[in-house]
Amino acid sequence: MNILICEDDIDIQDLLEIIISSMDIGIHQCNDKTSLYEKLKKEKIDLIILDYWLKKKRADEIIEKIKTEYSSIPVILMSAVSDLPELAKKLNADDYIKKPFNIDELKDKITTILNI
Repeated sequence: MNILICEDDIDIQDLLEIIISSMDIGIHQCNDKTSLYEKLKKEKIDLIILDYWLKKKRADEIIEKIKTEYSSIPVILMSAVSDLPELAKKLNADDYIKKPFNIDELKDKITTILNI
């Protein structure tokens, strides 16, 4: 199993890596849409954790492209926006995590989506 973390805050990226690596899951990281698309072409990705705001731009088009071109890959949308549940539903994300996040909740969502 491999998870792609797309997050532009290096501290959050590092924290996610520590948490997920403790679950014996492979991790790939990126911090913008260009590197995300490159990783999707090169790596076998089973789940994407995507920050909604990347480099001060919303990730709407990224999710749309993933859901069109890589529809088998589930997406967990991550953000501190107040309307995250509605936003995740509107964008067809498979789930969402509100920042700041609860570690156990994050692990539960990952294991549920990946069926592990």
